Amino acid sequence: MDGTSYIAPAVKQTEEHDLTTPRGRLLYLRDVVVPGIPEAELRMEVTDCGTAACMGGWAARNAAFRYLGIGRNRARGFSSIGWDEFFGLTDKQGVHLFIIHSYPGCQSRGEVLRQPTHAELTAHINDVLEGRIP
Repeated sequence: MDGTSYIAPAVKQTEEHDLTTPRGRLLYLRDVVVPGIPEAELRMEVTDCGTAACMGGWAARNAAFRYLGIGRNRARGFSSIGWDEFFGLTDKQGVHLFIIHSYPGCQSRGEVLRQPTHAELTAHINDVLEGRIP
């Protein structure tokens, strides 16, 4: 199996959402995964069970992404494939997307003040896609 035969029925493949490329996966994260996260269930902090209901946690629940190797692993955190490899991210870009303190006004001195909005998540993905975060 080449990795795309399962994806095609689960996801309408477009040139923009080519899940075989890191950029296509980021676009899919922005356009499909983020809008599907219920605002009330978006939590960037780690919960008592050791998982986060952040954008990364929701991506790990997506069927197409799971097939490509991203999944929640209770022992190691997120996945068998690192986010950097899966989305083609530098360390700085990974922090910008997945760590709450990179969202202004969401955390102060280690205390979570509020959760980021869908618009903020989308803006952070766009920062990476458009090269504003090296």
